[in-house]
Amino acid sequence: KYPNVGYAEWEKKKGYYVADFWQEGMDTHVWIDSNAEWKMTELDLGVNLQLLPEAVRTAFLNGQYANWKVDDIDKYERPDRTFYLIEIETKGEKDRDLFFAEDGSLLKDEVDKENNDVTPTTAF
Repeated sequence: KYPNVGYAEWEKKKGYYVADFWQEGMDTHVWIDSNAEWKMTELDLGVNLQLLPEAVRTAFLNGQYANWKVDDIDKYERPDRTFYLIEIETKGEKDRDLFFAEDGSLLKDEVDKENNDVTPTTAF
């Protein structure tokens, strides 16, 4: 799936092998199961809303958290779907995680949990 990657750091996480490498200027994490099958790719988009599909960006900017500060954005690609996680924060409130489908629909809105990784089996 990523034949041009020259160097990757590997770790085992929650029963998966995870390769961490840089691709096109983005921190990339690829999750592979014990049968060497690709299960998920996570791309760190930083805080740049312009890297989101227009439908996701518009949904966020027109939503109830539009005035909150974006702390991080990740894109997740899985065999069954692609989705985006926008981590947000504001003074006096608990940080939140907003999960959006590619079409801009909000899949999940939850309080951020420390060390709660999104995995290939994370459900919505």
